[in-house]
Amino acid sequence: MTPEQLKLLQQLAELGDVTYFKRNRETIVKAISNMDMKALEVILDESITYQDVSKKVFLIKLNELFKDLKKTDDYLTINDGKCQSDECPNKNKCGVLFSGNKSGNNFPLIIEKDENNNIKDLYYCNDFHCESDSDGHKKGKSLYYKIYEDEKADFIPNANFEYINSKAVKALNEIKEFRGKSIPKEELIKWVNTYANFFSTLFIFHLRYKNEELFYHCYSNSKQIVDFMLLEQEATSAVELFDTLVIDNEMNLLKWLSENEKLKADMMLFIYFFINEKTPQSKIIEIDKKLNISISSDYFKNCLRFNQIITIYYDKILAKYKVHNIDYNLTTDDGIINNESSLKFHLAQRGVHTDTIKYSFNPGKNSFLYDAPNLGQLEKGVSYGDNNDDRDITKNDTDSFEII
Repeated sequence: MTPEQLKLLQQLAELGDVTYFKRNRETIVKAISNMDMKALEVILDESITYQDVSKKVFLIKLNELFKDLKKTDDYLTINDGKCQSDECPNKNKCGVLFSGNKSGNNFPLIIEKDENNNIKDLYYCNDFHCESDSDGHKKGKSLYYKIYEDEKADFIPNANFEYINSKAVKALNEIKEFRGKSIPKEELIKWVNTYANFFSTLFIFHLRYKNEELFYHCYSNSKQIVDFMLLEQEATSAVELFDTLVIDNEMNLLKWLSENEKLKADMMLFIYFFINEKTPQSKIIEIDKKLNISISSDYFKNCLRFNQIITIYYDKILAKYKVHNIDYNLTTDDGIINNESSLKFHLAQRGVHTDTIKYSFNPGKNSFLYDAPNLGQLEKGVSYGDNNDDRDITKNDTDSFEII
């Protein structure tokens, strides 16, 4: 043991009964609750495994949880408990639930001791119950780390592992060339096409190796991004049409919103998984956080603008025309599928069939009505601009959008 480690051992005396040969429960629990990696480095025994992995790997996994917790928490509270899984050989073994003092985010560890009260194993528990408060201590989210087969101390590589690992490493090395910078659209499509067959052989519920899972998630996100590029084509057509319409004419708005309900639904997953409040400023869409792979939001500028238009108008218009107390188990006479959240369905219930509506377009620059502020009031339909709280999006208003 180095002089530095010996000095640290002396400091650890404050944590409990710490000696060269005795690594007791109280000392380790205290070190974990303080999220003290230096203390754990000294306390844990090099000669044994923890959750079937070496001390080094186990501490790496534990430190991943600490990094997440330290974003909000100063220390971890402790609550005793047991494993209560009827399917687990560790049922009734004792452990501790560690919870962030501010966030409440938590993780449980079973703590096994030998006859001398020294720790002989630490491992995660998937069915942990505290002894008091009916698990009321679990107020935050459950944190988790995964042990891969190729990280275990007794792992012996076989042909299957060698094939999967080599393919995954090759693919990851190729895409890592774009780490920290925006990957060009053409390169992402090429990478996705190259490894499509390999990806099809993997199964999300049977990912056993570290590089295998890294590849799987990166490829899955990349494939979704490539698929969503088709939505950009549809969004471009929808936005270009919108920019030519007299939006003060509410019939125009009803028709356009109804015609683009499917695109709105198709885009929900894209917006949910890949767009956040930082997107307008960063101008990038994150593909894989661990690998630091991203793509420019410019490839999806019309998707983003389409979503802004829908966000401003759709729910407000739907609330205005929604028909209540109707039988949603029936279809309309013209076969429109009944859907409580469909504007087209509710309009049909009111006898408004958007297929029969003809768009009113903004007049050309040579028209005497060009740029007329009250043009919408000259058209048939209820003016949507009567309410001062309503926002209008017009072609001349694009400067107000941060994304464009």
